[in-house]
Amino acid sequence: MEEFAKNMLKNPINKLVFSESEDVFLVGGYIRDHIIKGAQSKDLDFVAIKNIRPLVNKVSERLSGTVIELRQEHMIRICLKNGATIDFSKMLGDIKEDLGKRDFTMNSIAWSPQTGLIDPYCGLSDIKHKTIRAVCEPNMRNDPLRLLRAYRFSGELRFEIEENTRKIIKKMVDFIK
Repeated sequence: MEEFAKNMLKNPINKLVFSESEDVFLVGGYIRDHIIKGAQSKDLDFVAIKNIRPLVNKVSERLSGTVIELRQEHMIRICLKNGATIDFSKMLGDIKEDLGKRDFTMNSIAWSPQTGLIDPYCGLSDIKHKTIRAVCEPNMRNDPLRLLRAYRFSGELRFEIEENTRKIIKKMVDFIK
């Protein structure tokens, strides 16, 4: 795990964000892609326990990024000239609750230097077994694009969509418009 932490902090954006706040977690696809491919994605997602605005202001100023407010005071994106995006969201409940609102178990993993990896939905196991599994049905209903993302991930990563997730997608196919 010490090697994982070193790899996470090799990314200058991660290093900057964690130097500015201890109340923040790296979540989702960046962690997934690092585990699968050893790659550093240009898209980073952070969730913060406290108000995200001061952290966004500090990070955007240091990186000369453009700030775009996606949901007032709840989700803010910083766009960098190199094409990287950094999303900051206000945490919903505690970290386990927040991860429980995500699409797939492989994206429901968090990390911070203080806590290490947090994997309440067994996303690491699903990555190991090349499985795409929905966290829960309501999450898929809340954002029907997630239904399509399952197939995109399956094609890109060569992962299998597990049976219950396929059933959820089939049941909700009419939500895609």
